[in-house]
Amino acid sequence: MASRYENNAKNLMLNALKAQVTHLSLHDGYPASDANEISGGSYARQSVTWGNSSNGVVNATNQPVFNVPANTTIAAVGLRSAVTGGELYGSSEVTPETFTHPGTFRLENVSMDLNK
Repeated sequence: MASRYENNAKNLMLNALKAQVTHLSLHDGYPASDANEISGGSYARQSVTWGNSSNGVVNATNQPVFNVPANTTIAAVGLRSAVTGGELYGSSEVTPETFTHPGTFRLENVSMDLNK
């Protein structure tokens, strides 16, 4: 039996999840994993803040900017519980972008959507 959740239940789940997802990470493969998180240069996970959950969706209220080392391809964003270590709660695939030189990667539309 599959369950169908109402928006009030989805919002409840998102409120619990957004309390845990405090940082985002970049990965060179999808799905994100600890093994494919990028590293090097001045790369670091970035903090994320969340707005109010509504209709099964919650949007970030900031636009994290990451420093990306040269010779790196970004393919996914991870939902993390800490700036280092911690839990990986999920990931989203992004259109791959390759950096031949050091650069920055800005996330402009971050959301967690339980309707997909």
